[in-house]
Amino acid sequence: MFGWVVAGHHQLGAAFAALGGGMLGSSLGSYTVATMISGGLCLVAAVTVLRINRERRSVGIPAT
Repeated sequence: MFGWVVAGHHQLGAAFAALGGGMLGSSLGSYTVATMISGGLCLVAAVTVLRINRERRSVGIPAT
């Protein structure tokens, strides 16, 4: 079930991104703005991923 939910959202995001890029390209006559927006979103995603806490958590009963 989880995989279907994630895949469904991924496909919706891809569909809207393609639609938005196509609309920008058609209205402006160039895909430069769409490419700049997607590049900026990629940078935001990269910074967000780098901020993930990578602290290891021990599993089990703590020593006394």
